[in-house]
Amino acid sequence: MTELRTNKFEERGLLGLAFHPKFASNGKLYVYYSAPRRAEAPKDWDHTSHVSEFQVKAGGTEVDPASERVL
Repeated sequence: MTELRTNKFEERGLLGLAFHPKFASNGKLYVYYSAPRRAEAPKDWDHTSHVSEFQVKAGGTEVDPASERVL
């Protein structure tokens, strides 16, 4: 069980999602999420935040995880 911190609040996981204005034609969407700490991040951080662009797979029912482009 994770220790509860009384002086800090952290959100983890998927924090936001937005569709490209032309999603119907280009299949792009954007997500904001927390991820493990990047190597270049300060040593006292235990995670980092990402805003990434993804592409929907052909057929339009599933996001292609390999299409991630961290912005």
